[in-house]
Amino acid sequence: MWITPFLTDRGFDPEIVDNMSIAFDRVCDMMGLTTKRDPATELVAHKVIEYAQRGIRDAAMLIEAVKEDFESGQ
Repeated sequence: MWITPFLTDRGFDPEIVDNMSIAFDRVCDMMGLTTKRDPATELVAHKVIEYAQRGIRDAAMLIEAVKEDFESGQ
């Protein structure tokens, strides 16, 4: 659950945090990133959080949304 350092004062339910962590880990794996703190992994974390704040709470849907963002260059 490495995404948790980015969630201070965000107020997500534990189940959603679990889904966000799964999405973060999988997207990092797909991009060949380790889950250490660097600009690339921080960007992935912020994208996952952004989509969760917009209401996407399912891990698979978060993965797909973040993946599409990176594929489209956003």
